[in-house]
Amino acid sequence: MKKNKGYRRWQKSKERGTMRFMERGATSTASFRQIVEESAAEVDLIVQSLNKTDTRSGMPLYRISRAIDGKAGLTFYLEEDVIFLERKSERGQFDPVSVEDLIISCT
Repeated sequence: MKKNKGYRRWQKSKERGTMRFMERGATSTASFRQIVEESAAEVDLIVQSLNKTDTRSGMPLYRISRAIDGKAGLTFYLEEDVIFLERKSERGQFDPVSVEDLIISCT
């Protein structure tokens, strides 16, 4: 049985933190962060880097909000292909959520 080369390429790119989309022979690579940013932009939300890191994970923090000033937005970080959203009631505590849940939480 012949191995599927496209699957191996997808696996390798996933290990590097990117997702590979193949459509009719064309290949383009998008990072998970780009997918989150594009999904947010579709509903007029802005994703901004806070230039800070989470003290526990060491991952860069981002804010998603409707306004450019970031007020009333939500803080999150990305680790591999998972979004960790900061709890509103407990600062510094993060829970994993989907892209859809992140957007719904912010709208």
